[in-house]
Amino acid sequence: MKLTLLLLAGAFLIGGGGFMFFKNNQVPGHVGNETGDFAEVPSSPNAVSSQTDVEGKYVEPIPFSGDVEVARETLKTVLQNMGAIHLENVSDRYIHAVYTTNLMRYKNDIEFFFDEEARNIHYRSESRVGYSDMGENRKQYEMIRQKFEEQIH
Repeated sequence: MKLTLLLLAGAFLIGGGGFMFFKNNQVPGHVGNETGDFAEVPSSPNAVSSQTDVEGKYVEPIPFSGDVEVARETLKTVLQNMGAIHLENVSDRYIHAVYTTNLMRYKNDIEFFFDEEARNIHYRSESRVGYSDMGENRKQYEMIRQKFEEQIH
């Protein structure tokens, strides 16, 4: 009986771990929309966006002045200098980056859309696995915004 329970528990842990590994290494289907219309944030507390009305998940778009190419190159430099962030897709008006946590190697998808007319960079970040991120996506947004503003001014 004990052996059966141990085997079932082991199978459950291996299966759950395998599912988390698979999900952590798959880019979500809603990521990559270069038109600037980000997917809505999930109901779980592991995402923030400048394009949501959901209380507690909204962050301000990052303002820029001057040339959009300068803003894009500045943001790319900020992201590359932060470490643990890999640029997955960069186009004229869109950047998709992936941040990988140090300890557990969890991945967060970060999207930026450059709104030339409004002179804003829209932002969305979501953890691929887990329910709560303990506020990490918001902290990451604040760090990126601060470093961008320091570089651009």
